[in-house]
Amino acid sequence: PQMAETKVDYTYPLSNRFVPGTQAPYYMLATTILPNSQLKPEKTSNYELGYRQSMGAVTLDVTLYQMKISDQITAVSLTPTLVHITALNENVPIFRQQFQNKGSATNKGAELALTWAVQKDWKVGLNGRYLEYKQDDLANSAVPASWNGEFSYAPKSLVTAWTRFTYGGFSGYFDVQHIGAAHVEALTASATTFYDERPAYLQCDVQVGYEIIKGLNVSLY
Repeated sequence: PQMAETKVDYTYPLSNRFVPGTQAPYYMLATTILPNSQLKPEKTSNYELGYRQSMGAVTLDVTLYQMKISDQITAVSLTPTLVHITALNENVPIFRQQFQNKGSATNKGAELALTWAVQKDWKVGLNGRYLEYKQDDLANSAVPASWNGEFSYAPKSLVTAWTRFTYGGFSGYFDVQHIGAAHVEALTASATTFYDERPAYLQCDVQVGYEIIKGLNVSLY
């Protein structure tokens, strides 16, 4: 558990949003994130099956894996507390959240790595990954129903084509990477969560280096 989840008692006041005589949600005075010193570490059970094969200058690596997560640390909404507002002569709720060990998740997928040693100092390769990372018990999930329990920042597919070389004191690396679409979310200052979709995109990496003296390299990335 993180210190922010176990120790920090954080309240975000919203009293400036209170307008006498108006209707909810302007009644909300504050949102509080309560600490939980009883949090336990999350646990994982991991299974992996791999196949490795070398065929001359070509190497194939295929891996299937599954990871089960239990005692998952999850933000849980608690029953609001009530504060009496004299100007309205009524009770107004203060919303509360706390991190608790609730829920479990399954992370499973496949990885592929294909490498070809074209020459002694030159290699090219293709790496790929397919991933399913889902919440097992959707009852504890507050994310939009359309996500079907899928986690944020976990693209289902990732493919990288790359090449690496060395020549004398020079070395270099170049890749083109396709990152699949993914859900994204962020906790805002008011303790509410913002949800959005990030589309698939391409990115490239280039690195060139030179060994000035034995063991000392200067690189540009």
